[in-house]
Amino acid sequence: MIKRGLYLADYFEGSGFGHVRRFQAYKELLGDVVLELATQENFQDESRYLNWDKNLKLLEDLIMNFEFVIVDSYVESKNIIEIFERHHRPIFIDDFRRRMYRRGLIIDGTINAEKWRRKTGDISCFGLDFSLVRNKFYLRKGATVEFPYAFIFGGHDPKNYLQSFYASAPPNSIFIATSECPSFHKLKDHDRIYWNTNIDEFINLVRKSDFVISTAGQTLYELHAMGKSFLSIVFNKNHKEDGIGFMQEEGMSCIVDDGNSDDVVRKTLSHLNELPISYPLNRRKVGRGNKLKSAIVKFLA
Repeated sequence: MIKRGLYLADYFEGSGFGHVRRFQAYKELLGDVVLELATQENFQDESRYLNWDKNLKLLEDLIMNFEFVIVDSYVESKNIIEIFERHHRPIFIDDFRRRMYRRGLIIDGTINAEKWRRKTGDISCFGLDFSLVRNKFYLRKGATVEFPYAFIFGGHDPKNYLQSFYASAPPNSIFIATSECPSFHKLKDHDRIYWNTNIDEFINLVRKSDFVISTAGQTLYELHAMGKSFLSIVFNKNHKEDGIGFMQEEGMSCIVDDGNSDDVVRKTLSHLNELPISYPLNRRKVGRGNKLKSAIVKFLA
């Protein structure tokens, strides 16, 4: 009998693209199960709407219809966590709250997590060995470099970096953005900006770029899987360890936004002028989730 799972991912008010992309990666990994997506707002008609903060009874009734649940959320409520823990097969992707769980499979695939996180739940899976991105990012293909820099500021660019960098970045730089970005209506007809790319277009543009500047988060793990050198800009506290971790372990540069976006632009462009485009990259072997899949299969058995 085919198992059915529900993946609950943060996506609301234009934020949470990384969580939805991670759902897509898990759906690929667990190809022999049916995995559905639930978000607080509808995501491109791919998800069922479920505001799990508002109706706890509905939440509990729903998840009990599935053989397992994967919770990829920054939910704060202890009552909601207890509901998930009462499920007979809960899986928590916890790379920010870092709770101590009573039970469940706990996954934190962030860089260096295995060095400092305490074991929790029934099974703990910490560190890059348990990081997962969509399969196509692991396919190492060469490409002719056409652009010196590609700038990527996440799905909704809350700091509006796109507008600032577009005005001052080196010539021939490209920008990969979405219509959720605040500057979309102002810049939507400008050249060198690629809006709402699909995964193949995104990967192709990154491969054609010599170096990537990106806000931290899930994109860094996609770039790492591709073996692409990058500079990360950190503005969310939950992404700071990602940026610093890749700087310490992989030789990538990291700039932390302390609240002054103009200063971030200045520091970033100054950094690009001072250092060679190609950074030393420790091409750590990135698997296709073999250890992660084995842990999940064992937990669901």
